[in-house]
Amino acid sequence: MQKIKKISIYDLNPRYFKDHNGDGVGDLRGLANKFSYLDFLGVEALILQDVIGTTGKTTIENFKTVADDIGTVNDLTLVLSHAAKYGIKVFIELKIGSINENHAWFKNATVDKTEEFETIVEFSAKKDDDTTEMKYKFDNSVQGYYPVNEQTSEIPLNWKSEYVLKAFLDVIKYWTNLGISGFVFRDFEYVADKNREELMNIDTLREMRKFYNTIKEVNHEILVIGKSSIIDLKDAQALISGTTQIFDYFQSTK
Repeated sequence: MQKIKKISIYDLNPRYFKDHNGDGVGDLRGLANKFSYLDFLGVEALILQDVIGTTGKTTIENFKTVADDIGTVNDLTLVLSHAAKYGIKVFIELKIGSINENHAWFKNATVDKTEEFETIVEFSAKKDDDTTEMKYKFDNSVQGYYPVNEQTSEIPLNWKSEYVLKAFLDVIKYWTNLGISGFVFRDFEYVADKNREELMNIDTLREMRKFYNTIKEVNHEILVIGKSSIIDLKDAQALISGTTQIFDYFQSTK
């Protein structure tokens, strides 16, 4: 029986690690100054939580920006340069199943009338039935309905659209060109299921498999980690090997 792959990593949110500018919140520059300490601890890889596409002081979210309550892209580049000196790999978390209503992709989808942006999320001419988690809103700009979680304002991404795959690959290339070694994907369990009812169904597995393979075609050394509070390690075994592999490693928070 094949065992679950394991990797020794240090998982942290910069906000709770080291404050550089004295505002009471940890930041990327503070982290950049602590790599001798991390090296002393024997850290070989670092996962940065809630750095990309998170809500800082900005009103527009984007997968190519750093939350400005912890720094800038230049600050993250500084972190990566210090990490490289000690041979420490840096991974970042990326939420891939949905976007917030204030995300740049959604705002573009309601302004840009090209077919590509309109398929970032599933707009439909008629309203589907509301579910326990998902409700349907009407957008005047595209004259269509879209599903949204009213509690979190999260909108499922339309992973059946090739444009979503291309858009995320562009994000992957952007960060790896800066020196990021890999990605921790969250919110993947219901990809391709807009009502979030069927956990890891056939469509979800197919789209995630396509995404994984395309990332490896870009650079086979990019590490892909799945992180879930829903899927346990036993069930994750099928997701890190064989014909159903979609991750190199898996992190369970269940």
